[in-house]
Amino acid sequence: MKHGTRHYQVWVLLYPATDLPGTWIAHSLHFDVVSTGPTPHSALGNLHAALKMVIQDDLDHGLDPADRPQAPEEDWKRLLAMLQHGEWSIGHDDLKQPPDPGTQFATQLGVRATEDFPDPPKNENIPPMLYRSRLRPSLAQSI
Repeated sequence: MKHGTRHYQVWVLLYPATDLPGTWIAHSLHFDVVSTGPTPHSALGNLHAALKMVIQDDLDHGLDPADRPQAPEEDWKRLLAMLQHGEWSIGHDDLKQPPDPGTQFATQLGVRATEDFPDPPKNENIPPMLYRSRLRPSLAQSI
């Protein structure tokens, strides 16, 4: 049996938890998986690990991870608002610094998982991608 790699690009929302001070939430919209951490950067790292486990478990059990339910429509609308009105930058250094109050982030995250194939598809070695958008605090309050 041969092995292949599947690549997934998922949109992630990062925002402060309203009920847990000092906690950030990272929410994968494509798979509706949520993780937390004390900073946006750690929440994103925890989410990446959780997504790898969820996707790998699905593949190991012969399930298609793409069949998982996606996040509710209001979360996708929140992402759209952030993409339309946010401030773009490349890289994720801002995720490591304490963000301004009211700051939220939207980013794409690459996740890879290994799967056994009788005849594996061509592996294009797509590197994980990470982009970030920060919503201005004034706009964050209106969403």
